[in-house]
Amino acid sequence: MSAGFTGVARPAGYIPKFTVDFAIDGHSHIQSGATAPLPLLWDQISQKTGGIKVPLNRKVIDTVGGIFLGKSGKVQKQKTEEIGNILASELIGAYKGSKLLEEKPYNEGVTGQQRAEDIFSGEKAHIFSPAMIMPMDMDFAHIAGFPPESTTIYHEGKFDKWITTGSPGIFPGAMPAQPTKITVEGVYYYDRKEAPAPENEGVLVDVSHERPNQAWVHQRYKEQIDSTIIAIKKNPWYLIPMFHYDPRRWCKSSGGDFEDKEWLFGPMG
Repeated sequence: MSAGFTGVARPAGYIPKFTVDFAIDGHSHIQSGATAPLPLLWDQISQKTGGIKVPLNRKVIDTVGGIFLGKSGKVQKQKTEEIGNILASELIGAYKGSKLLEEKPYNEGVTGQQRAEDIFSGEKAHIFSPAMIMPMDMDFAHIAGFPPESTTIYHEGKFDKWITTGSPGIFPGAMPAQPTKITVEGVYYYDRKEAPAPENEGVLVDVSHERPNQAWVHQRYKEQIDSTIIAIKKNPWYLIPMFHYDPRRWCKSSGGDFEDKEWLFGPMG
């Protein structure tokens, strides 16, 4: 007794023949804009604002991104798996009528002229056009991400910041506003005028709103990988994974196992 299996009877020794008239491939990126640290998005937006960097938070960018970034601004706020679905549907639409990885009648002795007429009359061509999905390690997407610094754009921990205390001296006896340095714990990055400059020569910028109540709004690399795998499973053969070695993250000279939970650093070889 068996259940859950179906099949088609074939003659013994039958070998199915698959033909592809055209094979077109290219690499693509489907990661959500949430995977990009804010400084990278601010740089993109500054290209539309005459070089003026506007430090918008992520919620505002997702709301008005279409104004600054056009179509990409509207797509970037989607989840990675949703962008994968969009790409797959566009591939299907672009090659509508082609038979992707389906068996096609294979006739021996067909002349080149007959074959060409068959391909270009109607929509009969078999086109294999997958998109090779390459994740982008946005956490390390700056020069300091490479050895010997090997640092992410965002840092977590305690840092000093200046706040204004008191009240403007409008009323008699009011405490004048004055800057006060306090120590807080959160998320920050270093803003540098020159990319090759050491990080600690930059200006520390507080971006703790990227992790309100200890829950990340920014989508880190491990989440991007998980979402990419989901997108590929939903769209087999249209999306094909292209995971690769990146010296910025795989930089531990001491070797050892990859840190599966946090995906911070891995061994060099």
